[in-house]
Amino acid sequence: MKLDRTLYHDIQLKNIQMIGINCYLNEKIDTGKKINTPLPLHIELKNESTVISSTRGISYLKVKVQFENKDNELFYIEVNYRGLCEAIRPIEEKNMKFYLKIQSVPMLWAYARETINNVMLKMGLPPIVLPALNINKMMDIMNEERKNVEE
Repeated sequence: MKLDRTLYHDIQLKNIQMIGINCYLNEKIDTGKKINTPLPLHIELKNESTVISSTRGISYLKVKVQFENKDNELFYIEVNYRGLCEAIRPIEEKNMKFYLKIQSVPMLWAYARETINNVMLKMGLPPIVLPALNINKMMDIMNEERKNVEE
């Protein structure tokens, strides 16, 4: 498929910043052993948005990766990303806020995945590739939450 301007969204991501990172490696656990089994990880996302004007807004995404069992936690990583978005024409505030919140995950998830993978390597651990997300399902959940808030 050839992409032309009719397929572009009115709001585009213009700038990405990592605004925070926090990590921990439990040095009491021997990381020299080869890890053959999938790590029992707990992945948590938190996203927010802020409307700056009718044509600008900010999306935030926080990703935490930690062990389900805190007693034997080998590592903990949390990264925070911020994305500045701009629209080509003015957009109503509630629509801008909703777009920014929904799109924060697909826009910023790849950056968080890459950062977490690199941090794992720098900690001397085998890299992990966080799973691809079902964005359509996440949007359905967020839409449902939005309806419940508006009622």
